[in-house]
Amino acid sequence: MAAGKMPVALGGEHSITLGVAKGLGARAAKTAIVSFDAHLDLRCEFLGSTLSHTTFMQLISEEVKPAKIVEVGTRSACKEELAYAKKAGVEFFTSQQIIKQGSVLIAEQLKEKLLPYENLYLTVDMDVLDPAFAPAVQNPEPEGITTTDLLDIACALCDKRVIGFDVSEIVPICDQGVSAVVAAKVMFEMLCQLEKSRKK
Repeated sequence: MAAGKMPVALGGEHSITLGVAKGLGARAAKTAIVSFDAHLDLRCEFLGSTLSHTTFMQLISEEVKPAKIVEVGTRSACKEELAYAKKAGVEFFTSQQIIKQGSVLIAEQLKEKLLPYENLYLTVDMDVLDPAFAPAVQNPEPEGITTTDLLDIACALCDKRVIGFDVSEIVPICDQGVSAVVAAKVMFEMLCQLEKSRKK
């Protein structure tokens, strides 16, 4: 980032985003983080560990202190996470909202919500998709969104304010190639949209 480059990280499990977010440095205070994920990942601990793919978003909230956190595609959360989200001002759009209202409308709502922020960082956990589209993820959750929904929303946010993004949670040993191809497609389309926004 210091060299004027845009980091794109490929995971790995989703806690890699904590390290990337720490790398934002002073920019974090002016950055909204948008996480595409089936889970809120706002627990304080999981199986005795305070650092995992289920806790990293709370750590980002408390240690990195971004200007805003918005989660998209949520459909799995515990009471502890919902309470923390309310306390910390973490907003989320559920997969059911996207399915019922449509990706175009949700994208417009998100764009309006993110208008006040100088920078955007986008993080995509591939389990945001329904397992029919990306089965080889660490924690698949039914009733997810489609690849088209994800691309509609993520690409709509790929404007000049984006300072980086990551795509995570593909498990190659469980894959027959389908999930990896979808992840590559997501990265490719986001990169194309970002390049397009630079030329406007």
